[in-house]
Amino acid sequence: MSSSHFGKKQSTLLIAAVFYKNANRELEKTYYDFVSEYLGHNHVFYEECMGILLEELRSIVEFEITAIYNVTDGGSHFVSRFAYWSLGKFAKHYG
Repeated sequence: MSSSHFGKKQSTLLIAAVFYKNANRELEKTYYDFVSEYLGHNHVFYEECMGILLEELRSIVEFEITAIYNVTDGGSHFVSRFAYWSLGKFAKHYG
């Protein structure tokens, strides 16, 4: 690899795939890409992304969300006690 590759600014990427059934009961799929200069592998970036995603879903989904399945790769930033605390906070806030 050339030196130009290593001189680039680093970033973190988190991708969310959202599956839901529309009003016609047809399965729909949407992807959300979250990019940040924050490189810490902890719950902070994850919590920010979840908050943005839930607000977005609240505005585009025409019906009540009854369940969210949070499937991750098992990284420590997803399974820490802080990540679980964040999910509990979101569950209380969004019902």
